[in-house]
Amino acid sequence: MSEPVESIRDRIRYFEEGSKPRALWRIGTEREKVMVSAPDGRALPYSGPRGVEELLRRLSDRFGHRAGYQCGHPLALRGERYSITIEPGGLVDGSLYEASQPTRAAYDQSDGAGLRPVRTNRT
Repeated sequence: MSEPVESIRDRIRYFEEGSKPRALWRIGTEREKVMVSAPDGRALPYSGPRGVEELLRRLSDRFGHRAGYQCGHPLALRGERYSITIEPGGLVDGSLYEASQPTRAAYDQSDGAGLRPVRTNRT
């Protein structure tokens, strides 16, 4: 959207233009992991022979993922049914585009937005 946002309708239109048709909607799962070195438990660096960047390159080469680059460095991999992205702080995010049966069942029991009320022991 290149025009200025001047009204609520402009905001709604912006999101509608970026939306997928309902027939293409999918429910997926997302897992976030902090990459650490097995010998010492330290967070992996991004660069270097044992870093996250090298891991992304190897996964891309081995499995044929399409890599997404920023300033010449891989920050994401896209497969046919999933993606792997690097979040701030080196967090690795893996997302499946199609939900497993347990994920689908949990969604179906929710309020339709994937949310369920949180209950505590406090009243």
